[in-house]
Amino acid sequence: MNIKRREIGPAVIAGVTAGVGYLIQQEVDNRLTGKNLDDLLLLGRPFARMKQRAKAVGTLIHFGNSAGIGIVYAVIANGRLPGPAWARGMLFLTMENCLLYPVMSLDRHHPAIKSGEIDPYWTLPAFLQSFPRHLVFGTILGAVFEILHPQMVEPV
Repeated sequence: MNIKRREIGPAVIAGVTAGVGYLIQQEVDNRLTGKNLDDLLLLGRPFARMKQRAKAVGTLIHFGNSAGIGIVYAVIANGRLPGPAWARGMLFLTMENCLLYPVMSLDRHHPAIKSGEIDPYWTLPAFLQSFPRHLVFGTILGAVFEILHPQMVEPV
């Protein structure tokens, strides 16, 4: 499994675009649930004490992760999962979320959770709240990657 040079740009653009959608969905679901599950603080707070600086660092990390997920999607999932592009993206991000979420069991050691700046992530409600974010990310990732780098369909 490898990525062709011509796929890297579309994968990064699709990942970063999906990352924007994720952050919008994060704001929506935080407001709807009343829970403060701010991934920017989750990512940035270990590296910066001030909230605004932590959010800025978290934003950089978030978009780096988004670009990386775009590349991993292009290498592993695109064309190997069933369905239209948007559904392949959703399936890929659902699998990613389920596989990586157990890392949140360490959240009690996180400075922003210890201080009460954000709510704990290692709870069933927080896990369920993560799904809309990942579904939005996956839908956008799959659709944008497909637009920028359409699958070559073999002639019948």
